[in-house]
Amino acid sequence: LTASPACVFLVIAFITNYFIIRRLFEEKEHISLPVAIFMYFSQYYFMTLNTIRQWIALAIVFYFSKYIGESRKGNIKYCIAVAVAVTMHYSAIVALACLVGYYLLVKSKKVSTVLTKLLIIAASPVVGIWLYNQLFDAYGVTYGTQTEGDLSWINVARILFLLALFILKNSAAANNRDKLAPVTISDQKVSTERYQMLLYIAGIAITLLTAVYSYADRAGQYFILFELLVLPRYAKEKWSKQLTIIFVIAIFSYFRIMSFISNGYEELPYLPFWE
Repeated sequence: LTASPACVFLVIAFITNYFIIRRLFEEKEHISLPVAIFMYFSQYYFMTLNTIRQWIALAIVFYFSKYIGESRKGNIKYCIAVAVAVTMHYSAIVALACLVGYYLLVKSKKVSTVLTKLLIIAASPVVGIWLYNQLFDAYGVTYGTQTEGDLSWINVARILFLLALFILKNSAAANNRDKLAPVTISDQKVSTERYQMLLYIAGIAITLLTAVYSYADRAGQYFILFELLVLPRYAKEKWSKQLTIIFVIAIFSYFRIMSFISNGYEELPYLPFWE
């Protein structure tokens, strides 16, 4: 075993699945764990068989993102995790945007926080250009010429579904206002949900760029992976449970069937019977 690639693959498989599944398990109080597991094994698990190094980085970033905004030590833990992930795949450096985005989007009246936000906004163009050059130097030879992409209708379906949830949520909120004892939600819970949703939307937006650049999803994957927390959360809410479960089963079953048919990630070690 140790004299063959099997040992390496075993370690890689453990690292990747451990961090992702553990993060989902830790969120079981807030999400529908069966839905999250179904989504992961329907779509993302098979992707880990292809871009192995990047998925180690993705798993590390996804797990340690729970420390963002927790405290100064929590932010340091996340930065260290990103640094480790970068040693696996250089694209993990884009995950620092998760930390930056948190402080741009979370409300705060502290003067120091406002000044930090202004500094981040001012520095963003320079950092963005530097990051683009770094990634192009690292992967430009391989991916830089692949500019003919395709628009995924799955991402369009994701956007339409989020719009449907938004309308449904407003309707549910209006009904709650008519009740004598409306449900109260903590500010921390609302902030966390909103932040994860924004990361998910950012992931969809970046992935949509595959219409003009084939490999844009390699960067978007660090953000769109948060749908493993966003959609299962709605699958646990009374007002959105049925719609979300139907959407997840339909879309992710389609993902799995089409991926098997096309064998896009070399999932089947043989030619399928239809070929």
